[in-house]
Amino acid sequence: MNGRDLESLSTATQQAITAARPTPGLTKISAGNYGGRLGKSFIYLKPQ
Repeated sequence: MNGRDLESLSTATQQAITAARPTPGLTKISAGNYGGRLGKSFIYLKPQ
């Protein structure tokens, strides 16, 4: 994902998760980590 800053990306991620939750048949929302090889910043799927 690309965005203006980490806070904006985190907010957008949480909003996307909230919007997806009522989707019929949805059983899991997950994300790859790849051992941190994609960058130093992390956006957690569960709000801190």
